[in-house]
Amino acid sequence: MGMSCRPTKQLQHSSLKPSIIEKKCSACGCCIAVCPAGAIIWKNDKAFINQELCVGCAECICACNFDAVSINWKEDPRVFCRRMIDTAKTILSKFKNKIFITLALDITKECDCISTKDEKMISEDIGILASTDILSLDKAVVDLINQDHHRHFKDAGVYEDMFNYGSSKGLGNLEYNLIKV
Repeated sequence: MGMSCRPTKQLQHSSLKPSIIEKKCSACGCCIAVCPAGAIIWKNDKAFINQELCVGCAECICACNFDAVSINWKEDPRVFCRRMIDTAKTILSKFKNKIFITLALDITKECDCISTKDEKMISEDIGILASTDILSLDKAVVDLINQDHHRHFKDAGVYEDMFNYGSSKGLGNLEYNLIKV
């Protein structure tokens, strides 16, 4: 997700478009001003998003200073992973001679953007890994974490689908050769 723009990240994470939390809406109109689709209107003196017109750009979320715009983050994680793979494939197609580096350190169960300072680590530090193949690199990291007897990623049930989908889309290979230096 590193090179994705904000709207793309929103689309990767959410199966639904934003909606207004009425009790938090201050009726400032900032969301209406930034909506490129004209999907936000006044309804009962509060902002309201017409889902049929909304393009999911998330500009309203950025503009709201009152946390009154919300997205439903609950969805099948496989959908999120497939969106992330599709986005990565598109972005990476723009570059040649790529190398990928993963710092497999301070590994928590959640994504870095969710993890907190006090969150328990699920694995010992594995090290720094590099490859010219992003998919085999990610698979190697997951395999190494699973070897740590915690098996958090195997239990998640998402990764096999993610790796197979990535391979079928030509993102990379599932085989790798670890070379320790």
